[in-house]
Amino acid sequence: MKYLITLILLLSFETSKGQSLTLDQLVNLQMKDLEYVNEFHLNRGWRFDSSVVETDDRMGRAVWAFGKSEFDTERAVGWFNLIYSPGYESTITYQIHNKNFYSLIKNRITALGMKLAASEILDDGLYSVYVGQKYAVKIVSSSSSDEIVPKYIFTILPKSQYYNSLD
Repeated sequence: MKYLITLILLLSFETSKGQSLTLDQLVNLQMKDLEYVNEFHLNRGWRFDSSVVETDDRMGRAVWAFGKSEFDTERAVGWFNLIYSPGYESTITYQIHNKNFYSLIKNRITALGMKLAASEILDDGLYSVYVGQKYAVKIVSSSSSDEIVPKYIFTILPKSQYYNSLD
């Protein structure tokens, strides 16, 4: 019985470890090509979910899911989006529901000395932007009546792209 409990704990730790991405990993993935990002996720237990081809009107998008529900295809433990266009730096979004993983990323933002550039209240959420030397991190913390736990969405984008979006 002890061995079974230990095995279950180890498996659940490995599963959550696969979902958890650090700020440093997110920034690294933001600078990598599509194949690297795909292999990184597949090796950590994520699965490719969908994609949209780039057109003249929109950038391309590739989506990976972690722990996607078999019954509700809109729900997953984690989501990762790579928004890309050849010749431009990519933008990524990382959505999780785990407050501990949120805290790890937020603490790293603080440790790096990133500066708060914007903060506001949204309907059912909070929005903040932190700017570093080369990139910006947008954070949306939200909760709604149809969700059991809050969700945390991190968007990593080039600093210049963040400032261009303000114009």
